[in-house]
Amino acid sequence: MANPTIKIKRSSVAGKVPHYPSTLDLGEFAINTADGKVFIVAGQHGVGVGTTVQEVGISTENLLSQSLQVDGNTDLNGNLDLSGYIDVDGHTNLDNVSVSGVTTFSGNVKFGAQVLDGDGGFGSNGQLLSSDGTDTKWISVGAISAGAAASVGVSADSTNATRFPTFVSGSTGNRFIRVDSSYNYNPSTKTLQVAKINQINTVGLSTIGGYTFPLIADDGSNGQVLATDGAGTLSFVTAESGSGTATTISQNAYTATAGQTTFTLPNLHNDGTKTYPVEVFFNGVRGRVGAGASFDYQLSGTQQIVFNYGLEVGTRVVTKVGYGHTIDERQFTASQGDTTFTISGEQAAQNKFHCYLNGVLLRRGTDYTAGSPIVLSTAAKAGDEICIMNANAEEFFTANEGQTKFTATDTSTTSDNTQVYLNGIFMEIGTDYTLGNPSVTVINPATGLTAGDNFDIVITR
Repeated sequence: MANPTIKIKRSSVAGKVPHYPSTLDLGEFAINTADGKVFIVAGQHGVGVGTTVQEVGISTENLLSQSLQVDGNTDLNGNLDLSGYIDVDGHTNLDNVSVSGVTTFSGNVKFGAQVLDGDGGFGSNGQLLSSDGTDTKWISVGAISAGAAASVGVSADSTNATRFPTFVSGSTGNRFIRVDSSYNYNPSTKTLQVAKINQINTVGLSTIGGYTFPLIADDGSNGQVLATDGAGTLSFVTAESGSGTATTISQNAYTATAGQTTFTLPNLHNDGTKTYPVEVFFNGVRGRVGAGASFDYQLSGTQQIVFNYGLEVGTRVVTKVGYGHTIDERQFTASQGDTTFTISGEQAAQNKFHCYLNGVLLRRGTDYTAGSPIVLSTAAKAGDEICIMNANAEEFFTANEGQTKFTATDTSTTSDNTQVYLNGIFMEIGTDYTLGNPSVTVINPATGLTAGDNFDIVITR
């Protein structure tokens, strides 16, 4: 248009907008001084076609109520409040973003700086970001409560170095993996080091150094040894020498309660393979083993003796179990006037035995004649109990008034093979006497024996 006309119109009325063509025409622009807005007339395809009044510039209100497409760089220095959907296709550099709702990342996320947990901490080297049920928190790997692993990756190791087998505190659930420095393995030398093993089961040849048998229920009893049956089975048995001669005697003393019948020995009289000879004395009288009125006690189980009747309170009971001793015993119940009792076997051949009458030791050569048969000097009464058992030697002494010390000629006297009798009554070692080699010293009575007392020392074969 040649020589265009440009006119400026104005209004100070807030909210007033010019209209085409009544108040604003092409080439004109209007200013609303109250609102700080400028308006122009814009048209297309000639005058009057699609002509409208438009506001010059973009207001914040109009911008946030409509879609915004930004093709170039945008620099925002103030606050930006976004309540709708933002679709960002290109690179976005955000210096400080606060997100109060749920944020979803469909692609890769890269963090070039610190990631803080719910407490504002960044954690330390090697820690992992985990949930504590309230927010996120940096934790150590050892504190992870993981699900049950189906498998873990392993690889062979032949390094000549100490390795530590791992273990857990339970068979189910989430458990911490731990090691014990005293339990380790060297894969190069095939050496396993363990501080203590309570039970081990091996197949084939095993070499064990510095091993101590633990105190468990099946480790035998006091004094037993580990032996083989010749077929590969080991067990604890009572020790005895290959010749069958004596190795030990287990002697124990008890004081009975009223009516007591059962006494448990500290050592076995039956180890499941062999039965060992037992002697029982009550108040110094030797008891007879067997069932019935003519007998005093029976053997029960592996370690018990059971009297056939209740004992009086205070009765002194002494038990003796011989391991490795060849104790051969014959028991007889006499008829009225019996004097002769026949023995056989090794007893008769060796003529080494001693004789009891109703549990009281008789004197050889005085009370009976040694031989086969033996003959009592005084005829027995009906029901008298005669017991004949083997011995190596007997030494007889007649005491002087107050005498306390008696010396045997056999120097093989030990607590394992020696029995002492006063007037035929069994005496307790440590209670009634002390044993030297070969002397015996009476300590009860402390004043010594009475003149004429019979004092006998018997050595068991």
